[in-house]
Amino acid sequence: MHNWQKTSEIIKEKVFICKYIVLQMMNRMKFKFHTFRRLTTILLLSGIFCTTAKAQRAYINHNLDNKITVLDITTRELIAEIPIGRGSVGIAPLPDTSKLYVCNSDDGNLSIINTEDNTETGLIQTEPTPFAVASSPDGKRIYVTNNFVEKLSVINTETDQFVGSLSVGRSPQGVAVHPSNGKVYVSNGFDGHIDIVDGMSMTLDTSIRMGFSLSGMCFARDGQKVYILDNGGSLFIFDTVSLTVDEEIDIRSFAKIIVLNPDETKAFVCHSFSGFVSIINLVTKTVEKEIKVGNTPSSLDITPDGSEVWVANTDDNTISIIDTETETVIETIDSGGERPYPVGRFILDKAVISSVKEDDLSFDNLRVFPNPASEFIFIESTGPYTGASLRIRNMQGQIMFTEQLDGAGLAIPVVKWPKGLFHLDISDYKERTVSRIISIH
Repeated sequence: MHNWQKTSEIIKEKVFICKYIVLQMMNRMKFKFHTFRRLTTILLLSGIFCTTAKAQRAYINHNLDNKITVLDITTRELIAEIPIGRGSVGIAPLPDTSKLYVCNSDDGNLSIINTEDNTETGLIQTEPTPFAVASSPDGKRIYVTNNFVEKLSVINTETDQFVGSLSVGRSPQGVAVHPSNGKVYVSNGFDGHIDIVDGMSMTLDTSIRMGFSLSGMCFARDGQKVYILDNGGSLFIFDTVSLTVDEEIDIRSFAKIIVLNPDETKAFVCHSFSGFVSIINLVTKTVEKEIKVGNTPSSLDITPDGSEVWVANTDDNTISIIDTETETVIETIDSGGERPYPVGRFILDKAVISSVKEDDLSFDNLRVFPNPASEFIFIESTGPYTGASLRIRNMQGQIMFTEQLDGAGLAIPVVKWPKGLFHLDISDYKERTVSRIISIH
């Protein structure tokens, strides 16, 4: 980079910081909130809020008795059972969580699950032995690794039709999609390569040798890093811009699945044969703690608020629940079936939508603007305002921003956020919530 380019970047950064400081001063001086008034329907971003109740659910597929059990995250109770195909493994929702796709490895197809009524609505034939599945950021495509035949399949989710496939490395295991550019990353178990595929043209961009036997992986929110596990006992932190490994962290062997906490300071990794979950500090790049869980933990997922990690123990049909603050197992529950094996995102933050009535939750004279946004999102009202909290989540359920509304306005910087759609939730002291979709471009 030339000196004038560096100077330009520095000036841009300083201008942005100054703008942010000024806007925060304006928040405290000029923006004021109203008190709660009578409960009526409101407009947000020129659209109407709908009232919702929080309903976090775990969808646990079992590959021996061929069903999904749906568990309530809060009560731990069984909500539903959904019959599916044989030998199920990978599971992934669309970004709006309206549908789930489950890999029936023994049948060579995917089950389509409607999450509103918890039913299987169809089957999609893919290449043989589908193993893992992931959605594109816009939800229009899903990508499936077919590990025995060394293929990557692609499905059109608008028609739920098989589009085609591409040859990849030996025994493809994990699949993840870059949150902004749509590149598909495939980790290969037998040759230690990462294949990077153009998700639209379905052509191989590059293949990079990284380890011994790669398994699960996940992206950072901004897409600049991807965290890749190796069964040999490594966590690779891979830079998606330079296409190089930034860091290699020594961990236990047989590392299978990785998830990050909401602020991306810690990673949780399950190790199948040893029965442990590792907690990795991503600031110090060290293993912070190892927690003994059940027999053969094959997968794990984290709740959207980051408070709990649910671990599926395949060989004893249980779920270990880890409190992320105390970093201990606080409960072990029955999974509800034989051989739980939900490889992928299986905890969904479902919004149970109810009709808007005169006595529903609402806020008068509240503005959230602009929409779409590129630099800042502004929260503005005209009077004192207490007892409410604001949260912004991406479509994968990760929390991007949270704040108590304490009587002042907000200017939320979003210039460094990835482009896409986000949920904006506002909750009152009774935990009633109004929600809206916002766009960052």
